[in-house]
Amino acid sequence: MLKGVKDIEHKIGGSSSHSSDSLVMILGEKIRQMERICEEGSQLPDCLVIDDPSALAVELPVSKLQGNEAVIEEISACLKGEEVAKLAVWGMGGIGKTTIMKHIHNELQKQPKFKKIIWVTVSKDSNIYNLQEQIADCLKEQLPKDQNIAMRAGRLFQMLKEDRHKPFLLILDDVWESFDLNEVGIPKLDVINGCKLVLTTRSQEVARSMGCSSIIKVETLSEKEALELFLNKVGDTILSDHGGGIKKDLESTLKEIVDECDGLPLALITVAGSLKGISESQLWRVALNQLRDCKRNVAGKDDDDAFRILKFSYDRLRNQQMRYCFLYCALYLEDYKIPQEKIIESWIDEGFIDEMEPRQSMKDEGYGILQKVEDNSLLELIKDDFRGPCVRMHDLIRDMALDITRMSPQFLVEAGKALKELPEKVKCAEGVEKVSLMHNYTEEIPSSLAFSTCIRLTTLLLAHNKLSTIPESVFEHMPELKILDLSFN
Repeated sequence: MLKGVKDIEHKIGGSSSHSSDSLVMILGEKIRQMERICEEGSQLPDCLVIDDPSALAVELPVSKLQGNEAVIEEISACLKGEEVAKLAVWGMGGIGKTTIMKHIHNELQKQPKFKKIIWVTVSKDSNIYNLQEQIADCLKEQLPKDQNIAMRAGRLFQMLKEDRHKPFLLILDDVWESFDLNEVGIPKLDVINGCKLVLTTRSQEVARSMGCSSIIKVETLSEKEALELFLNKVGDTILSDHGGGIKKDLESTLKEIVDECDGLPLALITVAGSLKGISESQLWRVALNQLRDCKRNVAGKDDDDAFRILKFSYDRLRNQQMRYCFLYCALYLEDYKIPQEKIIESWIDEGFIDEMEPRQSMKDEGYGILQKVEDNSLLELIKDDFRGPCVRMHDLIRDMALDITRMSPQFLVEAGKALKELPEKVKCAEGVEKVSLMHNYTEEIPSSLAFSTCIRLTTLLLAHNKLSTIPESVFEHMPELKILDLSFN
């Protein structure tokens, strides 16, 4: 790329044979290439490798921890000691496993214990190939795309074993199913080489089958810890004007709401966010009744109480416009950093934001919606070195959003599932409004199959596949299509 830029510079400075139009075309192509490189860099998984903890002091962004001090001490002792090589941190969704491990990660990277600290988020739809890719990316290495899994495992094994005297710590966050570490290419972990593995999971059985010698359960918060976390998130509008703590007319209702959250940090945070700025006792009682109704009437997911409570926070979003904007974020991969500007442009193109002039006014409206959804703790506003300001959705919140979109509005989301061809679901996608098949390995879309029933489709995301051509007939049955993403094919 640098050579190409120098060539352009030479043509501009040393020749008059190139017309300004042709130079503009050449320069435009180079700019597009640079944009692609930046975008590809920005798509690297959310992970971190510390080459020299003594020289670098990079921390993972993480919220303040509430409670669980005993769990943190136990995990830290296992990692600093010599007896445990494989450790699991398990507990129900939304209980704070990832937050705990981020705090521990940030402490460990200040110490010389491990030469490399590798953080990989393992999604529900992950597979061996993708896991290999993510670990290699963390090591700032590349694996051959066309090699089979066994050959790639051998290459990855050598990357991790290159310096046996410099142990690594591999943190696999959110593991849903057990797998063979040898098949991935992860070297033997033992007290001799000092290398260690930590995985977080919702399943104790997964922890056992992965051979973890220490399995630490994260318990729900105590009544006192839960109340402190809730008060920290809900703000000071509930405090008495005369000092002395919580307003008397809110105190009993507030404690009942906290009790309904069952000590789950994610539930406490989202419910508190939905009540932020509300000081009227009548509205708090209404919220309590709505929360109880949700817990009774909303079907849970994998017996996860947090799922019902998150639905309550979703229902409390101000209007349908805000709910549609929130649900649209579920089209992206789990734990994906979505550029704020990109998602707002999509909302505008979808018609979620009323037309106004200039266009910047519509963007401002979009930023206001983002802020309000974040205030309800349903989205996390973050910054990314490549993509700038982004939003991210907690995996459990995304599960809730996808569950809603099975009915209305209806989405079909098969993103990041290593699909080589269109899923059978596409054949019966009548009524579907949004389809996301991004980050797969699909090479073609047969004209006889594709989206023939998707007459209500407004968004089709096919980015990061292996498509070379698409039959024109594919779009004949999409009269409402507004957004088509074919980037990185």
